[in-house]
Amino acid sequence: PTALLALHDTLALGAFDAAHRLGLDVPRDLTIVGIDDTPGADTLGLTTVLVPYRPMGELAGELLVRQLEGERIDHDPPRLPSALVLRTSAAPPRPAQ
Repeated sequence: PTALLALHDTLALGAFDAAHRLGLDVPRDLTIVGIDDTPGADTLGLTTVLVPYRPMGELAGELLVRQLEGERIDHDPPRLPSALVLRTSAAPPRPAQ
């Protein structure tokens, strides 16, 4: 593989350490991307996906209350913006050999 997407920044940072122990250069040999943009991810150069957890929770709570009050929700909830935060742990794929 040339890239790894971890489901949380903490897992991505673990993969970062494992890659270095295996002698892999991040990002030349392996791109690593996490999710959450946790504190410290920027210091280590971890590329990550910023997920709007607070607005997501607020929307979920609002929809739950509306359903508990008897309202039928028959449409998809609005999409919430997320963002890819590019840092030094990501690079274009290397050319096929």
